[in-house]
Amino acid sequence: MTDDELLKIDGNNFKAEKILFNSGEFAIAYGSFKKEGNYIAMRWLHTKGGYPISQKGDPQWFMLEKGFDRAILLSLIGKEYADEKNVIKLYKSILQNKEIK
Repeated sequence: MTDDELLKIDGNNFKAEKILFNSGEFAIAYGSFKKEGNYIAMRWLHTKGGYPISQKGDPQWFMLEKGFDRAILLSLIGKEYADEKNVIKLYKSILQNKEIK
C-alpha cells in the first residue's frame, strides 16, 4: 500500500496526515483521532495476522498514548522505510509542545 493510499483511509476514527514509516507490510503515521487531537498510530497493511482488525477483517489504525511519541519517533531515525525528514520535524515540534501541520 502506498503512502497516498494510506492517507486516504478514514477508518477507526483516525485520519492519517503524514506517513512516517511504510515498509509495505506495516505503517506508522501521524494524524488526528476524532476531535481529540493528533496522535501517532500504526497498522499492519495485510489481512493475514496482525491486530487490531475490523469486524470485516481489515487492519485498523492503533493510536499510541501520547507519552510514547518520542520513543517511537527516535526509533524511526535511520530506518530504511522511514520518512526521516518528517520524523525529525515532528520530534522537534513535540519537544516544543507544538502540533505539526
